[in-house]
Amino acid sequence: MDSLSEAKVRLVANLMQLWSGYDALGICLFAAPPTRNLSEASAAELVSAVTGRNVTPAGIRAAGRERLFLMRQYNRREGLTSADDTLPDRFFTLAVDSGRLKGAVLDRRAFTDAVERLRELLGWPPG
Repeated sequence: MDSLSEAKVRLVANLMQLWSGYDALGICLFAAPPTRNLSEASAAELVSAVTGRNVTPAGIRAAGRERLFLMRQYNRREGLTSADDTLPDRFFTLAVDSGRLKGAVLDRRAFTDAVERLRELLGWPPG
C-alpha cells in the first residue's frame, strides 16, 4: 500500500503549514483546502486588506511553518521527543474493519519513516 508515499508526506507537510498559517492569522480552518477552497492568494489578499500589511501566500506558509516550529520547541521543552511522534499500538495491530482499506494494517516501519520524513520537510531537528 502506497498510503505513506513521498508525495503524500509532502502533501501533509504542505497542509500542516497552510493550516497553521491560516490559524495563526485567524482564518477559519474550515475555509481552507481541502474542506473549502479559500485559496492562499485570496486569503493573503483578505489579510492584507484587513491589516494594511502586505501578506503573500508564501508568507502565510512561512508563518505556519514558524508557528509549527515554535510549538515543536515548546513540546520539546516540556519533555516530548520524536519518540512521542507515533500512534497507539492498535493502529499497527488491528486491521481496518470496513471500507476500501478493509483488512489493512498500518506498517509501523513505513509510518516511522514517513514521520521522520515529515519532520525533515518541516525543518524540525531530530530527537
